[in-house]
Amino acid sequence: MATIKDVAKKAGVSVATVSRVLNDESIVAPQTVKRVKAAIRELNYMPNMLGNHLRKSATNNILVLIPTASNQFYNRILRGIQSEAHRFGYNTMVCMTNADKEIEEKYLTLLKTKLADGAVFLSSTLSSTAINQLGNSYPIVQCCEKIDGSNTSCVTIDNEQAGYEATCALIKKGHRKIAFLGSSQGFVSSRERHHGYCRALKQYHIPYREEYVLLDTFSYNSGIRLAEAILQLKERPTAIFAIADTIAIGAMRFLLSHSLRVPEDIAVIGFDNISVSSVYTPSLSTVAQPQLELGQNAVGLLLDKMKNINCANRNILLPHNLLLRETV
Repeated sequence: MATIKDVAKKAGVSVATVSRVLNDESIVAPQTVKRVKAAIRELNYMPNMLGNHLRKSATNNILVLIPTASNQFYNRILRGIQSEAHRFGYNTMVCMTNADKEIEEKYLTLLKTKLADGAVFLSSTLSSTAINQLGNSYPIVQCCEKIDGSNTSCVTIDNEQAGYEATCALIKKGHRKIAFLGSSQGFVSSRERHHGYCRALKQYHIPYREEYVLLDTFSYNSGIRLAEAILQLKERPTAIFAIADTIAIGAMRFLLSHSLRVPEDIAVIGFDNISVSSVYTPSLSTVAQPQLELGQNAVGLLLDKMKNINCANRNILLPHNLLLRETV
């Protein structure tokens, strides 16, 4: 492999001049830049970017931590993060944690050892104390999920209001026996959507029924398991509000396979508006999150922190949209 010394010799300049061309060609005479670039092309020289990053104390890398790659919900958020990061000259390193604290902490060494300039958390297993301490030393942002008691910049939607609106939509269709399919994994968004569900029931004087609140994970298979549990209830609900489209679709698949019609026998509203929700039969009613904008805003907040880690934390609430389709 060619070295920077080989390039300097080929171009008839000093190593320092080659370095200046690589880092800021505006301070070198145009004819010299032209000679150096010609030598680089001819020798197929690849700069040692690690050394360059160490000298600059920057890598132009952004760490993105996601709990799983199986949930379609994250796809467009990641696209938003990548497009916005690339627009400002940053690369993204997407790391899947499986919601495992040890795995998450291993990936965070990339941030702590300066192999990434900042991090976006789409979910985290860290405590509020731990993430606050991390945010005091490194540029970090939370996206979609915010840890209770944490004090970092965050972009999300009003999950409580969205849960309330989804439940109200079912009530206005005449339903009073509404099941809530949620997560037992401790996500703040799940808890907030449940609060919205409870607020809607209370407003319309509908008794809260513990047996109608069923919890599992954010997955298609959990939807199947929860729908099976619904069919075992003495008094079956006439509607379902699921906190994720993946759960809702799994539940519908099970119900339809057991000769129940959606929405005639049981109505369903999901959450997230993943790509398959509109093409599934029947098309799934859902709460649409602005996924692309969530990712883009997360990068904007992170860039502010990378410029000045002591800048004021900001919480951005983006608008959601309730889409009523065939399942209601």
